[in-house]
Amino acid sequence: MRSIGNGGGFDTVLAVYTGRSLTNLSIVATNDDSNAQLTSHVLFRALGGETYYVAVDGVDGETGAIQLSLNIAGVSGVPTWELPDVIGNLLRSTDHANKVVLIDFWETICSGCIYEIPELTVLQDRYRTNGFQILGLYKNSGPTDEVLAFAQDIGINYPIAELTPEVEAAFSALQPTPGPFIQTFPTKYLIDRENRLVFQVLDGAKTLALYEQTVVPLLRTASTVKLETRIDSGFLELKWPGGEYGYTLEGSDTLATNGWSMVLPINGERKLLVSPASGNRYFRLRKTGQ
Repeated sequence: MRSIGNGGGFDTVLAVYTGRSLTNLSIVATNDDSNAQLTSHVLFRALGGETYYVAVDGVDGETGAIQLSLNIAGVSGVPTWELPDVIGNLLRSTDHANKVVLIDFWETICSGCIYEIPELTVLQDRYRTNGFQILGLYKNSGPTDEVLAFAQDIGINYPIAELTPEVEAAFSALQPTPGPFIQTFPTKYLIDRENRLVFQVLDGAKTLALYEQTVVPLLRTASTVKLETRIDSGFLELKWPGGEYGYTLEGSDTLATNGWSMVLPINGERKLLVSPASGNRYFRLRKTGQ
């Protein structure tokens, strides 16, 4: 969800809250100036069943006419890709489904890229267990062993792989001015849990504070997730939302505490078909990562 508070010539601040009353609110996202403009802008993951309260105010008591815009953020059709990383493993975009993914296009000869890396490593460390993943795709940076040595020296803690012309062209098509090449380094694409491209940074290095302000509201997860059931051709189908990160389906023949074990879903999907011939069986959806 994207929310924009546009003041008529005055400096606005914008915030989104959840809660049951004005005396019991929890902040979801907040912003003062967006892209060095007086207009305020927030991006957050909206969850079904929640009520949101939006507050628009003026800096230092400024007042004026306010135009508030709300819309669904991002675009679908994010390219899928797979590339060998610098240590020989295959890095696939699909391996990070249901996570918030920041793809960083960078070069070892780019000063803005190097400036950001220490802060990106902090960002990865802080939010890895919340379902956040950085993937670094580098260009024109020399032999693989030299890039690996550079990454180790500077402390990169997320997967990196060499950018190919095919992958570069696929992402370049998403830029405001489409073309065959990434136009600026560093360039970043932020993809939400629903696999929508929701944020692009095309104008150079940014700070940890900016990335946290953008990433954290997208990491929100539902407080409860429903395990849906239905009968399909005589089989019991179990299904749960794919956009919620960190849930594992477990099964057991008894309700004993130590009797539960993980059940693998069908082809990586968030569903399972149970045969009547399997006998009495218990299932539960357990939160394992947060």
